[in-house]
Amino acid sequence: MYKARQVGKSTLAYGYVKERGFDYVSLDNIEQRQIAIRDPKYFLQQFHKPLIIDVVQYAPILFEVIEEIVNMKRLKEGSANGMFILTGSHAFHLMNNVTQSLVG
Repeated sequence: MYKARQVGKSTLAYGYVKERGFDYVSLDNIEQRQIAIRDPKYFLQQFHKPLIIDVVQYAPILFEVIEEIVNMKRLKEGSANGMFILTGSHAFHLMNNVTQSLVG
């Protein structure tokens, strides 16, 4: 499967910070990555929504926590569209311990 690498995903996603007021965090930052892995709920609470998480493949546990957040908002409000933009370059089926793609 083709992995999109070095094609401008981060640059494109970061454009939403200025254009639409998204918060942004990159897991290229080792400190942010360690927090995301160690305490994913706390990590996500640090940022306003909508949130862009760049290179999310470095903290696969975030997928489960994001799924929980999105599902709860959907149950309470009927829609949770646009809460998160996730970027990464790993093939989903190769990521260990990831059970949700969060597609849709």
